[in-house]
Amino acid sequence: MKKELYVLIIEDVSADVVLINHELRRGGLAFRSKRIGTKDEFLEELRHGPPDLILSDHGLPEFDGFSALAIAQNECPEVPFVFVTGSMGEEVAIDSLKGGATDYVLKNRLSGLLPAVTRALRLADERRLRLAAEHALSQSEDHFRSLVEGVKDYAIFMVGLDGNIATWNTGAEWIMGYPAAEIVGRSHECTFLAADVANGEPARLLRLAAAQGRSEREGWRLQKGGAQFWANTIVTALPGAQGLRGYAVVTRDITEWRRAEDGLRQSQARKGAILEAALDGIIMIDATGCVTEWNPAAQRIFGYSRADVLGRELAELIIPPVHREAHRKGFAKYLATGEGPLIGRRVETVAQRADGAEIPVELAIAPTTTLVSPTFIGYVRDLTERDKTRAALAESMARHTAIMEAALDAIISLDQEGVVHDWNAAAERMFGYPRAAAAGKKVDALIIPQALLDIYRDGLAQYLTLGAGSLIGRPVDLTARRADGSEFAVELGVTPIAATDPPLYTAIIRDITARKAAEAEVRRLNAELDQRVRARTAELEAANQELESFSYSVSHDLRAPLRHITGFIEMLRARAEPVLDGESRRLASNIASSAERMTRLIDALLGFSRLGRADLRKVRVSLEALVRGARLELRHESRDRKIVWVAEKLPEVDGAPALLQQVMINLLSNALKYSRGREPARIEIGARADAQEVICFVRDNGVGFDMRYAEKLFGVFQRLHYASEFEGTGIGLACVRLIVHRHGGRTWAEGAVDGGATFWFSLPVADGRENR
Repeated sequence: MKKELYVLIIEDVSADVVLINHELRRGGLAFRSKRIGTKDEFLEELRHGPPDLILSDHGLPEFDGFSALAIAQNECPEVPFVFVTGSMGEEVAIDSLKGGATDYVLKNRLSGLLPAVTRALRLADERRLRLAAEHALSQSEDHFRSLVEGVKDYAIFMVGLDGNIATWNTGAEWIMGYPAAEIVGRSHECTFLAADVANGEPARLLRLAAAQGRSEREGWRLQKGGAQFWANTIVTALPGAQGLRGYAVVTRDITEWRRAEDGLRQSQARKGAILEAALDGIIMIDATGCVTEWNPAAQRIFGYSRADVLGRELAELIIPPVHREAHRKGFAKYLATGEGPLIGRRVETVAQRADGAEIPVELAIAPTTTLVSPTFIGYVRDLTERDKTRAALAESMARHTAIMEAALDAIISLDQEGVVHDWNAAAERMFGYPRAAAAGKKVDALIIPQALLDIYRDGLAQYLTLGAGSLIGRPVDLTARRADGSEFAVELGVTPIAATDPPLYTAIIRDITARKAAEAEVRRLNAELDQRVRARTAELEAANQELESFSYSVSHDLRAPLRHITGFIEMLRARAEPVLDGESRRLASNIASSAERMTRLIDALLGFSRLGRADLRKVRVSLEALVRGARLELRHESRDRKIVWVAEKLPEVDGAPALLQQVMINLLSNALKYSRGREPARIEIGARADAQEVICFVRDNGVGFDMRYAEKLFGVFQRLHYASEFEGTGIGLACVRLIVHRHGGRTWAEGAVDGGATFWFSLPVADGRENR
């Protein structure tokens, strides 16, 4: 290698040339360099003489790196040509190497420049040696051996027509691991994998070289001991005076180069996986501000597909119109000075979606490490949900503060050691300590009376040990102490605050001094009331006894005159019937019927009064059985009538069977009576139940009633029709209401004139049991 090299750099960015020179000098390379940027400058330099090394960018504004490579291969093929570029895909890299480039280095990995240059210069020297060796080989075998013995990076050996190795250079020993004495005379197949030998690969290489003059192969080869390496093998046929005299084989170990290629492919695969899986938008732009990469997350955030954005200016896509000019100026400033307000730091700003909506985003922009025209990667995170969460949190905190300050009860936040963290205004008023004085102190020193300190501290110790305490999650009445030492009654509830670490608790304390006084007064009044109730009960029992005596008197004293009237009328009619005129007979008949009606009214009234005193012993009763019993009781009223009975499946209820049987009899009798003029009469019985009550109904298609008078139906002797139209005493529905009310239920009715009527009653479900 020369003491000082002449390096020709094809590059349009001066700053990148400076970095290249710096990297080479830092590695100790002695050289002088010159930058050119056009084809004419390149040709002019080559006319003055070839350089020792050519470093070229891949793409220049006025000159193409591949064009420069083609010119160099034509004008000075022996000069190493290394691409130093910002990015190079796998296919482009392979094409560049096939086109004659010695190597390539990415600008964001300049640490590999010096090794690449050193290797390229060495390969150039070796190439010159190899070419000279091949030329000399055709002249003299001895000269050939002397040329190749000193080459270590290439295995150079001769193979005879029989396929056996005839010569073996130092490079072959170094690469293959066999010393010459061990391998000369053996078949060259020993350096191939067994599978290749089985497929006839070694013989095929020799046949191709014999037919074409040269053959080449890349693949796995074997070293001594069985280790494999990736090799480039060139077989050249050696002509002689009598025809083919053998083959020259040159093998180069390119395992590292292959690994570099594999690494590049894996890097591209990892990059693709990261872009696909990233939750944040990842956007790449070039020096013109146009999009070169757009991942799926960016598509979800902004609504543009990748095909829609590639090659378009980023500012037009996601920068709101009001900020676009500032963005372009800042971008231009960075390209000119290397300084920009957004580069290398996270900022929160506003971006625009494809539909024009603006969203909050967090943005970070980083330049890529490249010596070509700069490129940039932007990481974009949609902050819409985060901002909503923050707003909700701020609103929650504001509500919390408002509640704390407006609360009438003392609200204290404390940790598991009992240390106060928050102390609201009501706590200040209640205990007399300002917030600043209470914060950071233990609550037992502030509000726990001396007599209760040991109990409190034992309970706290138990909670810290077992995780359970008597005050957690349930209100208790205690005595508290104010700052002035006075004690008063409070109600205390302690609740853990969710998702706090270390755990915090909220204590809500209410001054119940007034309540305790009221409770004492209520107890006094209750005692007084109990005494009054006992006295009133005694009075009611006496009144009931008087009422029973009165009922007996009514039953005895009123019935006797009525029986006399009825008997005398019958005697009169029997004796005087023949001599009475028609009007007299009608008057006698009216007197008899009125006496009978009066008797029925007295019986009904007595029956109604007995219902109020009847024993109410509840058992489980089947409503279906009650309906069957009522229909059997009323079979005479339904005889010779066309009636359609519709009965749903009815549940069981809790009640007095005899009284509920009377309810069903009265309601069905009522339906039969008022549907008498319908052909056919239709009577429906049904029920529905929930967790609180069972609701039953009896519906008919009879004459109905005016809803304005619905409540009168359940009154004693209240009738909406004349007795001449429909018989009855006016007591039946009153009995229904009395019985149902004694069971704790309700009664009501619905109807319309000539549109039928529905009578409803409800019965409570005992002990919340579900009805079957």
